[in-house]
Amino acid sequence: KLYFFATLFGLYTHYFMLFVVLSQMLFNYLKNKMGKKYHMIKSIILKPLFIFLPRFLFVLIQKKFFATSFWIQKINFKTAVDLLGVLYTGYDGGITSYSAGITLISLTILLLIIYLLKMRNKKYVSDNYLLPFLSLWGIGIPIFIILVSIVKPIFFPRYFIFSTVGFLLFLVCILEQVKRSVRVLALVLFFIIALHYHKIQLQHYKKRDFQKVVREVKILAKKDDRLYVTNELDYFTAQYYFGENKV
Repeated sequence: KLYFFATLFGLYTHYFMLFVVLSQMLFNYLKNKMGKKYHMIKSIILKPLFIFLPRFLFVLIQKKFFATSFWIQKINFKTAVDLLGVLYTGYDGGITSYSAGITLISLTILLLIIYLLKMRNKKYVSDNYLLPFLSLWGIGIPIFIILVSIVKPIFFPRYFIFSTVGFLLFLVCILEQVKRSVRVLALVLFFIIALHYHKIQLQHYKKRDFQKVVREVKILAKKDDRLYVTNELDYFTAQYYFGENKV
């Protein structure tokens, strides 16, 4: 019951949750190979999907559905290179001067993961299904979305909160399978990366009174005037204060 309600609420509050459920179905198929356990788990997974299906079809047939992601930029090779850094930090491209920094973080994490996998205790190498499951959830889904974004841009860092959870659990799982000394060194490195990035964020992002600015503009604006934003992240906030059809 807990899985049913958690999945159902997740599907109705975050459309990308659908990818999580599909990854669970794929993992169930690969692990259980159509056996009795496969059909049992499949029925559990499908129940919330069936309830969500009408809502999904309704959204899918909306004419504006495929035109509402204009603020999402097209992906490039750097998007794939920066993936692990984006998942770990949540970097959304807002700090343009940190573009090279996020690439360095991503490559560092990749090398660290490869090293940790090689340093795993041998008893965890075989008969361990948790690590593949978490890698599918935390890394596989974002890679799939990158591939989809070649055709239709839907890759937006803020949408990957669900994968960040899986990715962090993936890192925890690996760290639990290596020697304590290696684990401590890796944790220190991850902590330094997180601390450095948060320091950059504090320096770059300063709280501003958006409502006050829009209120002043609204007083001076005429009936048919429109408000233009220079940053796509301000689009919905501006709509809220200035009017949905005036931004």
